[in-house]
Amino acid sequence: MHLYRSIVLAIVVLWSSIAFAGVTEAEFRSQLPGRWHFSHSNDGVTISGTSTYSEDGHVTYEGTISVGEEVLPLFMEGDWNIKGDKFSVKITRSSLPEVFPVDSVQVDTVITIDETSYMYVGSSGTQYTEKRLATP
Repeated sequence: MHLYRSIVLAIVVLWSSIAFAGVTEAEFRSQLPGRWHFSHSNDGVTISGTSTYSEDGHVTYEGTISVGEEVLPLFMEGDWNIKGDKFSVKITRSSLPEVFPVDSVQVDTVITIDETSYMYVGSSGTQYTEKRLATP
């Protein structure tokens, strides 16, 4: 089973690096600004809302975290950066610091981005897609 997971992870990493080869940092920086919708579920926890990326490297997240019947409001701000295929966000403000601590950094691997969607692999190895809602 361990070998199977290693092979799958290797394929995902290889596919991610090949897919990103067509998107330069400059293209990513020009495509990212705007408002995006996200919704992720894992182990009974759902996080959903919007992320708004500014050209100046600022990001705001607004949404909810649902665990069973409990729904918590989520608000975060941070600073984003792209280096190669690594997209990072440093949290500067968080309504749930016990879940998303201030000064923590999330690093994702970019797969692709265009006018309508942004696909990436999170640090857990899970692939996510955000859908564009509006451009600046």
